[in-house]
Amino acid sequence: MTLDVIPEPVYYTFAERWLQTTGTHLPENIFHDIYTRASGYTWYIQYVLNRLFEMHPKQVQEADVTAFLKKYNLPAMSSVKRVIDYLKEKEYIYPSDEGYIIYDRFMAIWLQRL
Repeated sequence: MTLDVIPEPVYYTFAERWLQTTGTHLPENIFHDIYTRASGYTWYIQYVLNRLFEMHPKQVQEADVTAFLKKYNLPAMSSVKRVIDYLKEKEYIYPSDEGYIIYDRFMAIWLQRL
């Protein structure tokens, strides 16, 4: 079962209210950047928002998001999504309740050793 992405305006309203509980303002353009980079995927958006929640700046700046991505040496979230989409399309992986499973069990065993 898959769910559609949450529409950006609805998600922004939720995120802004949530961050305001710590006195943090999330400008709409910054949220748009996060939402776009994550291609609307909730897991990635929530991950970034959770880190911002922990930081609780007065106002989220573009540098807060960029510093976060660089600090943990993360590729652009949209790049990760494209790779996952490609691997699913080629039937190298498939989604499960626990995440993704690799079709080729020998390859999965080999990857676990890395």
